[in-house]
Amino acid sequence: MTEQSLQVLMESAHAGDANAQLQVGEYLLEKKDYDTALPWFKMAADNGNAQAGARANELGYDFQVGRNGKEKDEQLAFKLYEVSAECGNTTGMTNYAWCFCNGVGTACDRDKAYQWYKKAADLGDSWAMAQLGWCYENGCGIASDMTLAATYYFKSFFFGKYQQYKDKFISLNIEPNPQLLQKDEILWLANFYHASGGFGGTKPNNVDAAFRWNKVAAIYGDTWAMMNMSKYYIYGWGTEVNKDKSLEYLKMADEKGNWSATEELILQYRGQLTCEKVEKDDEIALQYALKIINSIDNERRRYVNAYRAAYDICIKLQKYQQAATIWKENAKRGYGKALWGIEEIAEFYEEQQNIEEAIFFYQEILDQTDDQKDLYKRERAKAEERLHVLRG
Repeated sequence: MTEQSLQVLMESAHAGDANAQLQVGEYLLEKKDYDTALPWFKMAADNGNAQAGARANELGYDFQVGRNGKEKDEQLAFKLYEVSAECGNTTGMTNYAWCFCNGVGTACDRDKAYQWYKKAADLGDSWAMAQLGWCYENGCGIASDMTLAATYYFKSFFFGKYQQYKDKFISLNIEPNPQLLQKDEILWLANFYHASGGFGGTKPNNVDAAFRWNKVAAIYGDTWAMMNMSKYYIYGWGTEVNKDKSLEYLKMADEKGNWSATEELILQYRGQLTCEKVEKDDEIALQYALKIINSIDNERRRYVNAYRAAYDICIKLQKYQQAATIWKENAKRGYGKALWGIEEIAEFYEEQQNIEEAIFFYQEILDQTDDQKDLYKRERAKAEERLHVLRG
């Protein structure tokens, strides 16, 4: 850098140009004028240069390990980490804390190590969370607290995706402190404890933990947690059996749009589950089936199952006109044409003197059994006889 360009740079830096201030700091660092260089990094950060803290941390690591043409100098590395930490850079805070913890470039001070790990962790640094977990586990700068150790190991995994800290959290076998967790963390833990014994009807390994965390997740509005709570109350997992509470959670999940809950309510009210929560009621089951049918965003499998349930119930309750409407809508969607029940529908329309509809469904019997005439002799004979009469 020429004297003239250096003079221009210094004038800009003294005038408050944050980018120029950072350049001055790096220039003086290259000239090994360390005591003069370091304040410029902090000045640049204070004046709005968002890269000053990160750059100080990066240079600190260069000097710590002796890379990128820098001679190894742990004391200078420590000072650069200090500047980075004071600039608000969380990685710099974590490295600054590490130096205190391990006596690198400064005297070992576990209290300060804890304080800076805590500050960085509170600002969201996932690596600092792991180190804070270690502090709580080993009583480094703070009294040992295994619940907080588990909490911060878990947070480090959750936000940083560090598999080793997930493993560490699991190995401790201690539940985190829910008051220190965010919603997404709680939802993850609810699923984790529920799935600890496998999905489906498999009992979780720790039913008490599964119950506690899913209860909190349900409060946050997670519909799968509500489904899990319904299961816990029906089987008495982590709580006493309470069919009313089980049904309450199932309905909550349905009301919030969980279609699996709606499907289960259909089965419950039809009496088709071995562990029933309610008395059989086809009318209520029909309403839940229609809810799925009338939704525009349901997948084929779910729609077809609901269609079959609604159609069966309508035939059973002799709601033939509604059954016919459901039958036609399903056929229109290309999901198949049911054969069962359409004889009753045809007879209903004939009794109502709706000849067009009666003919339509009698003809459906013939069309659908054309390649199985021997199997459906009675049905075909009746349909042919009625069509002959109705068509004159």
